[in-house]
This record gives sequence, C-alpha cells and structure tokens, in this order.
Amino acid sequence: MPVKLPQHLSRAALLAIVAGVQGRMYLDMNAEGREYWNPDKGWEGADICMEIQDLLNQHGLVPGDEEQYVLPPAGDAGEQLIICLDGGFVRDVYSSLPTLHVVIVDWDVADTIIDWSELQEDPKLLTVETPHGELHVAVREADVTPISDAIGTDLEAVIIAAKDGDFLSADVPLRVPTTTDDPENSRASLLAEATARGVSCEDLDEAVHDAVGDLAANLNNAGLQAQIEFLVQRLGAAETRQLLRTCASDRP
Repeated sequence: MPVKLPQHLSRAALLAIVAGVQGRMYLDMNAEGREYWNPDKGWEGADICMEIQDLLNQHGLVPGDEEQYVLPPAGDAGEQLIICLDGGFVRDVYSSLPTLHVVIVDWDVADTIIDWSELQEDPKLLTVETPHGELHVAVREADVTPISDAIGTDLEAVIIAAKDGDFLSADVPLRVPTTTDDPENSRASLLAEATARGVSCEDLDEAVHDAVGDLAANLNNAGLQAQIEFLVQRLGAAETRQLLRTCASDRP
C-alpha cells in the first residue's frame, strides 16, 4: 500500500501526531508523579526517533517498501471554504483550515422578524450609528466544520454534480485523493469484508476504545488550545463556551 502523505490525514490525526511528538520530547513527570512541561527534558536521539517512527507508523506515514516519491498535484494544496445557506441564512460552514474564524454579518434585519431559535448560536443584534445613518445588523461567529466531514454527505454529491456540469472548476476537489479511494480500502469494502468474516461491533470495541483513548490522551497532553479546538469541532462553539463556564463555576 502506498505511503500516506500529511495532506491525506484528518485534522484529528494531525493533532494526535503533533501532540505525540511534543509529549515525547517535553512532557515530564516530577517526584510527586505530576506531569509538567520540561524544556530541558533529557532524551536520547535514537530513542526519540524510534518513538516518532512508531507514532508515524500508527497513521500510515511510514513506507512499507521502497517506492517512488510523487509530488502531490498543485490542487491538493489549495484551501477550501464552503458556505451553505438555507432560507437565506448561513447554516453550515466547511473549511480545510482548522483555525479559520468566520464572522457572519446580516444586514437584512431592519424590518424583518426573524426566528433565531433555529440557529446554532444566537446572533448579536446591533444598532449602529454610522456616517450614513443608523444600521440594524446581526453579527455572529459561525461554527466551522472540517471539510473532511462533508465527505459522503449530500454536500459532496452536490459538489461533484456541479463540477460535472461545469458550474465549478476542476480545482475544487472537496476531498484530497487518498489511498482509501482504492476500492480495496474503501469503507464499503472493509464493511463487506468484516461482515463476510463474521466480525461484529463487539469484536472491535477494544480497538476503538484504545484508539479513542490514545487520541484523548494526546489531545489532553497538547494543552488547553488543542482541547478547546477539539471540543469546538465536536460540540460547537456555543456548547463549548457553556462547558467552560460550568468548569469555571465548579472550581472551589
């Protein structure tokens, strides 16, 4: 199987790799058994290289055999932002940039009664005095979903149809070609093989728990920023903000 490249990985996998390298190099333990960041942590070059190799191997980044290096197509490096509207409202925002912040300014609120309860986060309604007069606007920050989450959804089908109909250029790929696009390694093929071999969901319980546990440990070791980014990705900004307030209020 061809070796994967970084652009083939999910955001969660990239976070896990970076957190793993950071933890192996600088996360230390004091005499009381408490973990702390130690810029002077001692480690052997050969040992840390072997640990990093093992970490990369877990994510398919270590080649099994000698193979030719193929430069990824230029289109793979392009960033993408997809904004989905429904009824004139921005409902979903997908982006290939994990740190992208999207702010929505709605100018059309002056004489309109709007039911904001359907939105994921209540917008801020403002009355602003400007040199051109009084403006009524709604401003909110949109939750940004990783573009990889759109794969296999109706959105992907729409993007493909738009490309086929020449509504979009061929430089809008939505998904980066990966080794999993090989029919032998597709989700459907793997599910069919599992079914044929009699593998049940209970058989994979331990493997899933181990994988999620490792990811959680790596994210927690990566610090507050990585934790918040992960929670926003999974829960949304509003629920994460409420969680932060609950944690703060529970502190003695």
